[in-house]
Amino acid sequence: MNKIKTPPLVLVVDNDRDLADLLGTILKAQGFQVLTAYSYNHGRTLIEESHSEIACLLTDTQLGDGLGTALIKLFKEKQPNRHAIRTSGNSEYNTKRSGETDFIAKPFPSNVLIDKVKGLLYE
Repeated sequence: MNKIKTPPLVLVVDNDRDLADLLGTILKAQGFQVLTAYSYNHGRTLIEESHSEIACLLTDTQLGDGLGTALIKLFKEKQPNRHAIRTSGNSEYNTKRSGETDFIAKPFPSNVLIDKVKGLLYE
């Protein structure tokens, strides 16, 4: 059986290292475990290695070397009942897509992120 660790593990993927680290810090301050990836390829590797432990994937849409939507598809193939949140600062990508649990438009305040992740994982 694939059990989620307590506290839940969130995988944050964003090619903006500073933003990825900031999001990880915000989530850690709320008691979540966090894995951080700075590229599509790194995110893909972490999903392949740790998908059974990841409760939620938080990924940017455009990652430089790939798309967050492809990471969501991979993650949902491995863990169809787990949560995937996509972010984007590009208005043409600002709609929820297939397989996503939710979408957050950038820039967003930290409380929006916290409320979204807690709402998905604790309710």
